[in-house]
Amino acid sequence: MTTTRFDGVAGMLAADIAEVAAHLFVACFLDDQGQAQYVDPGGASALHEREAAQALGRLGGFERDLGLRGRPDVTRQSRVVVREASLLWQFALLAAPRDAEGAKTLLRRGVAVLMSSDPLTAARVSLIAVCPPEPFRR
Repeated sequence: MTTTRFDGVAGMLAADIAEVAAHLFVACFLDDQGQAQYVDPGGASALHEREAAQALGRLGGFERDLGLRGRPDVTRQSRVVVREASLLWQFALLAAPRDAEGAKTLLRRGVAVLMSSDPLTAARVSLIAVCPPEPFRR
């Protein structure tokens, strides 16, 4: 079960994107039993943007504000963050697009990160390597 890590949309947007991407990676690609999901690049199963946005909403505590009955500004902002995180996952060779719709599948390095003794730290290290903390943040 994913727990809240960021204080709403504002907290998520204020956090460093590599940190958000690390938490989102683990929330999206590990199931409740600690098993990696979406591993087979040719398989029918893949992570879709909607699922990632829902996981982001749970991490930020704003899941109810997403979607058709939610707040359009929150949905828009969360989509941007999900896309930024997805790009970082790809740059770090953790996950990549599987198809033209952008569904994601795990890569070998992503599986290794998830199977490590501390997946969140391993994801954080991998993502910070491709996106160091932003020097202009206060």
